[in-house]
Amino acid sequence: MARRTLTIEDKLDALLGRVTREEYNKGFKTVKKRKTKAEKLAEKRIDAAYRATCSGIQINILDIPKVFDEGQKWLDANPNLTDDALAAAIRAYVETIRMN
Repeated sequence: MARRTLTIEDKLDALLGRVTREEYNKGFKTVKKRKTKAEKLAEKRIDAAYRATCSGIQINILDIPKVFDEGQKWLDANPNLTDDALAAAIRAYVETIRMN
């Protein structure tokens, strides 16, 4: 959602009580979705697999979310994926983006 710029009229309307707080804040606040237990568990599994197999491999810091997305893609495709298979899939992806 794009943020809109407040005008002086918007601020005056809020101060004078012509609009409610909800109307004033509409378009400004973004609510962050909370993670479910399953999402947290999947994230922990991906993190553990990444740390176990890719520790010491130099990659660009901007590629770290891509590694987690790759792990999530594998878990979405097969929820019963073992930790060793997940680690192998993540390692194969990291080999394609490694810097050294």
